[in-house]
Amino acid sequence: MSLPSTFSSEEEVLPGRPLPPECNTELHTDYGGTAVRWGLTHHKDSAADCCQACLEQAKHAKESEKKCNIWVYCPSQYGCHSPDIYQHKYQECWLKYVRCKL
Repeated sequence: MSLPSTFSSEEEVLPGRPLPPECNTELHTDYGGTAVRWGLTHHKDSAADCCQACLEQAKHAKESEKKCNIWVYCPSQYGCHSPDIYQHKYQECWLKYVRCKL
């Protein structure tokens, strides 16, 4: 997630209820991966809600479906950085799957 320099504290970056540890939050980050839910049409009120959506999607995904294991949320009304040409919009919640190599 990328924000204007006027944002400095975590409370400003992630308004709303605190994120549980299983959310594995990393600020100012956008991950690649296969979208299991596109953020363009999937908006959440907070990062905690986005994380919860990822956890729920993974829990209820059918055996043939990819399960969310990475989520990306834009908390800024100014938009957020994306590694491609697209600028994430406020409250977009991207649910993604990345194959983990062990």
